[in-house]
Amino acid sequence: FSYPLRSGLSGFTRVEAQYVDDRFTTFVPQVALDFGSPVVLGDYGLMNLRTGIQRDPWRAELFVQNVFDEDVDIFCCRYSTETTIERPRTVGLRFVVGF
Repeated sequence: FSYPLRSGLSGFTRVEAQYVDDRFTTFVPQVALDFGSPVVLGDYGLMNLRTGIQRDPWRAELFVQNVFDEDVDIFCCRYSTETTIERPRTVGLRFVVGF
């Protein structure tokens, strides 16, 4: 959502939701089994938020990635039994010039 503020500023708020269903770790199940890994990783949902103000040529925003701090495996077992996990909740402030 974008909305006007005063003095030539505009505000914005964005909510992102993502759902990922069960998925195969490889298209060749035997490869995954050879490494002792699961063939299918479970589903998960993530939410990200950001809000801020802008006026050409700059923008300032506060953001939260992985709002509910979901602990999920996003990839597994290409060459070993290690998994790649989603980044934990991250809160930050971003300032961009010339977007």
